[in-house]
Amino acid sequence: MATSQAAKEINRNNKNQRVDQFYVSFLKLPENVSNLLGKQTKMIDRPNLTFETSMTNHRHNQFQDMNQVRFDPVSVTLFDDENGLTRQYIYTQLFRQLNRGADVFGRWDVLDRDYRFDVKMEMFNSVDELIEGYVLRDCFISSIDHTQMSTDDEDTETEITIILTYNNIDFFIVNEYVEFKGGIPMEGAGQARTSS
Repeated sequence: MATSQAAKEINRNNKNQRVDQFYVSFLKLPENVSNLLGKQTKMIDRPNLTFETSMTNHRHNQFQDMNQVRFDPVSVTLFDDENGLTRQYIYTQLFRQLNRGADVFGRWDVLDRDYRFDVKMEMFNSVDELIEGYVLRDCFISSIDHTQMSTDDEDTETEITIILTYNNIDFFIVNEYVEFKGGIPMEGAGQARTSS
């Protein structure tokens, strides 16, 4: 059977994936900003999913039901370049969130200002084939942390760690992206339900 043959091929040729075979893109930002932040990304969390459950009683039997899907915030660590471009772009985004700068469309005094952006992560195998990917939708920065400055250490490179909260997520499964639709984030995490 084709299935058993595929299993044999997997067992014979499958290799463990390396953690550095990924690429990150920041979407809905100016092209130069998106390219720089993607290249400066050192580390990023993969999304953690939690399925809420509830108990149903029926004729003296108990059944588990699956309810909403919740997403944990994602941590992204970026290299901080010596010219300060990385942190300037991040600070600019923070000012957008505080309504002290133009939104992603260059607008200032509008009620429907949009400061959110998307983050796309793609993972590849050893021959550069896309094997996994996801897009975090409607992201905003909920936390920022810097490497401590010190005159005692001349070799340590500075980094910036940001925490991203988001509403929705698209998962790349087999050969297409599958969308989860979310609600309002609660306590730093996004809510979602699978689309029909």
